[in-house]
Amino acid sequence: AHSTTGAVLNRWAYTGYQNGHLGYPTNEMICGKRNNGCAQSFENGAIHYTPTTGAHSTTGAVLNRWAYTGYQNGHLGYPIAEAVCGSGNPEGDDCEQDFEFGRIEIIAGAAYVR
Repeated sequence: AHSTTGAVLNRWAYTGYQNGHLGYPTNEMICGKRNNGCAQSFENGAIHYTPTTGAHSTTGAVLNRWAYTGYQNGHLGYPIAEAVCGSGNPEGDDCEQDFEFGRIEIIAGAAYVR
């Protein structure tokens, strides 16, 4: 069992808790990241939070590409919005997610950083 609190808990609630696309938390929330950020991993993704960007989930190919760029310490920074996917499934094809300093787009399974 792992506890989830604050803005991360609110975002997890918004996604449907364990019945949503993130599933259950897999670790405790870790704070002290860049810009007073916190992060928590879930079975199918993660939620990252800062006081300025709010709490947003990342999953699937978007999360994989963001990891490749260095997560919040990379040139994209933190997510500033939830992924928008043509299929409505945040782990599906044709998704895009905005970050502080750019965007990740998944088009037909290929990842693009803009």
